[in-house]
Amino acid sequence: MEIISGLQNSSIHRLRQLWTSLDKQHQKTYDQLQAVVSRDQSYKALRAQLHSLDPPCVPYLGVYLTDLIFIEDGNPDFVQGGLINFVKCQFVSQVIREIRQYQDVPYCLEPVPFIRDFLLNVKVLPDSEMYAISLQIEPRGSNKDQSPSSSSSKSRLGRQATRTMSVGLYSPPCFSLSISSLVLSVCRLGVEKRRETERRDKSKSRGRDGGSLHQSLRRIGGDRRIQIL
Repeated sequence: MEIISGLQNSSIHRLRQLWTSLDKQHQKTYDQLQAVVSRDQSYKALRAQLHSLDPPCVPYLGVYLTDLIFIEDGNPDFVQGGLINFVKCQFVSQVIREIRQYQDVPYCLEPVPFIRDFLLNVKVLPDSEMYAISLQIEPRGSNKDQSPSSSSSKSRLGRQATRTMSVGLYSPPCFSLSISSLVLSVCRLGVEKRRETERRDKSKSRGRDGGSLHQSLRRIGGDRRIQIL
């Protein structure tokens, strides 16, 4: 969820040339992940995916927090006669019971220090700096006539992820912003390296052209000295 939210940050979502450069297999994987974490029908696809797995599993708690809020806001604590609304209590109990099932099994996880340290130390860039880097990678207007595959779906899901990230209760933004910062930093390095390679190639090309011109002038001039200014 956080990885998809990070990739759908506006600074990355606008990079049309980057999205169109994805090969079909990666594009298919990305679209499948988008479909799984979609908020459509109250996370129907994500719930089905969770229910098909046997714990241990780390669920997206935003689903259950959303359920608890709707139960709390949509049902009174008391019914007629001042009696406790036990139906509401049962709804809350069902949600908590589902969360507890993921806590009742051991998680035999082994830490991988270099991955843990890398993720914990990724520099989180502010939105303004991320957008500035995004403009360096693809200046505004350079991709106006290009559109990635399934762009309408990306746009819809991008707005959807933005709504999710805007509520800190449902989706803490720290990790997703780390993903956004990491992707933009890698893209910027790639663009800088590509531009440096293009500059070197142009310099070599000019050098070859100059050498060819020098040889041509020598052939034309014969034994006469021709000074190339």
